[in-house]
Amino acid sequence: MTARSSIQDAVLRQFTARLVVQNGTFAAIYTAIAFASLRLFATLNASASPVWPPTGLAIAALLLWGRRLWPGVYVGAFAANFLTTSTPISSLAIAAGNTLEAFTCAYLVTRFANRLNAFDTPRDLGIFVAAGLTASLISAIAGVTTLAVSGLAQWSLYTPLLTTWWLGDASGALIVAPLIMSFLQPSRPTPSGKLPELGLLVLSTFIVGQLVFAPVIFSSISAVRLGFAVVPIIVWAGLRFGSRGATGTTSLFSTIAVWGTLAGLGPYGVGNIALLSLQFSMTLLATMGLAVGAVVHERLDAQEESRKAREAERRFETLVESAPDAMVILDGEGRIVRVNTQTENLFGYTRQELLSLKADNLIPERLRKEHAAEFQATPKRQASMGSELYGLRKDGSEFPIEISISSLQTDSGLMTSSSIRDITERRRIQEERARLEAIVESSSDAIIRESLDGTIVSWNRGAERMFGYTSSEAVGQKVGILSALDVNESEFLGRPKQDARILPRNSRLARKDGRVIDVSLSISPILDPNGRTIAATIIVQENRGKKN
Repeated sequence: MTARSSIQDAVLRQFTARLVVQNGTFAAIYTAIAFASLRLFATLNASASPVWPPTGLAIAALLLWGRRLWPGVYVGAFAANFLTTSTPISSLAIAAGNTLEAFTCAYLVTRFANRLNAFDTPRDLGIFVAAGLTASLISAIAGVTTLAVSGLAQWSLYTPLLTTWWLGDASGALIVAPLIMSFLQPSRPTPSGKLPELGLLVLSTFIVGQLVFAPVIFSSISAVRLGFAVVPIIVWAGLRFGSRGATGTTSLFSTIAVWGTLAGLGPYGVGNIALLSLQFSMTLLATMGLAVGAVVHERLDAQEESRKAREAERRFETLVESAPDAMVILDGEGRIVRVNTQTENLFGYTRQELLSLKADNLIPERLRKEHAAEFQATPKRQASMGSELYGLRKDGSEFPIEISISSLQTDSGLMTSSSIRDITERRRIQEERARLEAIVESSSDAIIRESLDGTIVSWNRGAERMFGYTSSEAVGQKVGILSALDVNESEFLGRPKQDARILPRNSRLARKDGRVIDVSLSISPILDPNGRTIAATIIVQENRGKKN
């Protein structure tokens, strides 16, 4: 066995052990809650409870920690039913229905309702509710059919048992699962309710619960009217605390209501029918509270997006304003919609004046038709860098500009961003450089520029005529190719490293054809802005009066 396979086996064993512990722990918790629910609330049949929190527990577990916990659901459901009926076959079948219920709901919510954020939008919440009701019906059909086939329930009670099972599981799916998920996986952004308000909300829920189940109240007011008493509290919880507040308040009131009903108090009566009526009301209230919370989260999301958009707008404005070049933003029709201070300074207009112009107004009339397409934004347009044309100032003067254009996709549509730079000084420098280069090229003297290591980097026509080498032949060679046998090559290689200028002096240099000519040469260092020598210029004049 290789070291790699040993590591893989160790990792697999560790993962398997962790999975067994997780499923075992969950199965124990599920068993305890399920067995207690059957003992406390099952009246029509020992295996059918109108109050069934394990469904919500299983759905929340699979959504929060993954569907790998389904064995824990199955083992827990089997254990609870076996402890209740002592019939292994029916317990296995009922456990299969419970597991399929949780697995189906978790799959549908994960696939269609954004999984852990299922309570953040009305659409996702609607899918969660539909998935919970559908999955609960699957479990109810499987469970009641198993009871009837195995003789643990009469066929005549099939519909009442199915209703009891379905409503019990549905209440667990829509009350308990959202409660666990909301508190263990809170949504972002969170509502704005504070701790003192939360304390007042909890106190209000207790007070309403006490009032609804006080004999003097429920004996004189109908159950339907009393059912609406908690609605303002749940709406308050949803608006201020989102899904966590809505599910927490609903669960708290539901707990008070269940224990009140079991004690024979409250407007719902006693027995299985009373618990069914209560669970139906609580399920509706829970759904309503979740809906309020979803609307709140959607509103908060919209506010957060709006805040981010405003922040991005501010950053963009800062970026545009701080740009060293003139920035002009155009809409799809070429109208100017945003400029910076550099644009005002460059073209001589005020910002308000610029925002009333089109891009054409910044170009000389003679060039508008030719360059109109430069400013047209198209979805597939690539950035246009460094196009040169002329700009037109407010006073009518023209000046050379370099413009870079790119398309911007915004909420208002496709726009064009133009970065404009005044290149008047650059043009002047280019023209001056061209003039100097022309002077160098037209000179009858040989003008050679060499680097510090003596490599030729420029070679004018005078040098070509004097030494017989073309520019392409000389550039890149060492200046020593010009040395005659009686001339020390270091005279050319060492001088550029010195700061002092070498005044004209007589020397003898060799042509390409080997002929030695008498010349007068001078060497001038080329300095960088810090005064350091970076190259040298050699000027050579032929002394035609001397003989070789």
